Amino acid sequence: MQARTCSLCKEMKDEKLFYKNKNAKSGYRSECRECHLGKVKSYYHNNKEKCQAYSRKYYEDNRELISEKRRVSYREKTNDSNLLINILGARVNEQ
Repeated sequence: MQARTCSLCKEMKDEKLFYKNKNAKSGYRSECRECHLGKVKSYYHNNKEKCQAYSRKYYEDNRELISEKRRVSYREKTNDSNLLINILGARVNEQ
């Protein structure tokens, strides 16, 4: 395990506490996960209307794709739970 210094908080932390970045020479972001999340939350808080407008526009432009992904995900989840119920039900009936 190697230690890295966060560019924002200046603390030495383990590499596991940094997000990967294949474009960086070291392979990791320069700021730790904690500082990066703080930066992202701060940006959202300061630009809430802009972020919400972007999300709304993306949803409107990709409504069919999003709906299809939701349907597929729902089917997979219900099939998995139905399969589990069938397996457990079969085991109960066998006893």
